Amino acid sequence: MIFYAVELNGGPIGVLWGSQSYHSAGFLLRSTATTSDALPGGNPYEANPYESPLLSCSILWAERLAESYRQGLAPAQAVRRWVGAPADPIGGRIPAHATEYHAANLAELYQLVNPGGPPPPDPPIQDGMFADGAPADRSLGWGPLVSTPPQTYPSRTDGPVIFLPVRLESALAGYVWAATTGDAAGYLPCANAGQPGVIAGGLWRARLDTAYAQRISAVDAVRRCRSFPTDRLSGMIGADAPEQELGSLDELIALAAR
Repeated sequence: MIFYAVELNGGPIGVLWGSQSYHSAGFLLRSTATTSDALPGGNPYEANPYESPLLSCSILWAERLAESYRQGLAPAQAVRRWVGAPADPIGGRIPAHATEYHAANLAELYQLVNPGGPPPPDPPIQDGMFADGAPADRSLGWGPLVSTPPQTYPSRTDGPVIFLPVRLESALAGYVWAATTGDAAGYLPCANAGQPGVIAGGLWRARLDTAYAQRISAVDAVRRCRSFPTDRLSGMIGADAPEQELGSLDELIALAAR
């Protein structure tokens, strides 16, 4: 595999790698990286690592690799296309003069990036899938693109749900929802939104993960989604978005499928 060092605010933050033999690629964060690397003015998130900008950094690179996969690029091409690209305030950059490195496999890469750290995850395969849902046949997808996500709200409920609409410009992309009783919450893409609606869910789920780590109730976590600014891939909800309620999650699933 090939890999390049990714810089953020002038310092190394991790590596972007792509296999030359399989349909695999990803972003590997340095274990010594801290939110201070992402925020030169200090680390206001020290008490809560799930709020760290480093999570957004990983998500951004995952979204970039996912887009390259949809465009039919080989993993190594998907990595090399970012060499010399303008720096992103969240994800950083791979400088134009960056050296291309090589590793024999993920185990070697993990030790090069984080010496003495744990080996790469090796989840069991069941019914052709790894434990995180990534296909064992990499021709069906490159996942996993980022590390195992933090614990979050349950994804099912039998009771009523509240929900808010997520919009990409003026188009409806999906819904962020929460159970009115209990602690279930999540994001549902709208069928009419197509792939952009699916992609939009990445950041909303990460925001729910953060709220869960902060022990915020599911309903409050969804309501505070109104306060987030617009994002070019994930859209926005807006402070004046109407909160609606349905009798069950299945009803919302049916609404999103129309």
